[in-house]
Amino acid sequence: MGILDALVKTIAIKTAEQIGEKAIEGATIYSVLKSDSNTDIAYAPKSSKELTGIKYQSVYQEFRAFGFTNIHMLAQKDLSPFFLNRIDNGKVSEVSIDGKTKFKAKQKFNANARVVICYHSLK
Repeated sequence: MGILDALVKTIAIKTAEQIGEKAIEGATIYSVLKSDSNTDIAYAPKSSKELTGIKYQSVYQEFRAFGFTNIHMLAQKDLSPFFLNRIDNGKVSEVSIDGKTKFKAKQKFNANARVVICYHSLK
């Protein structure tokens, strides 16, 4: 990590503390500051592929931090209660923004676009 990266991360964490948001580990300044001066605009925190396999609570926090306001979680109830299946419990299987299941990191959307976070859960 370079000096500029460290500075950006420090500013992001301090800004998050000032506005009462919880800073996300590894976050960039984009995730705690409004991504655009126009509050009707929000940017995808990561690509759809990168979000798969992450705990749904973390994904929810990232979308909120990036300015999205219409976020929904959908438990799939697709896992049996066997030990090996429990490993995936709570992990994201798919995210859609405005019905799009494929998107790039920092792709521009309306802040009120419907975000659906589908995650694995026990039956």
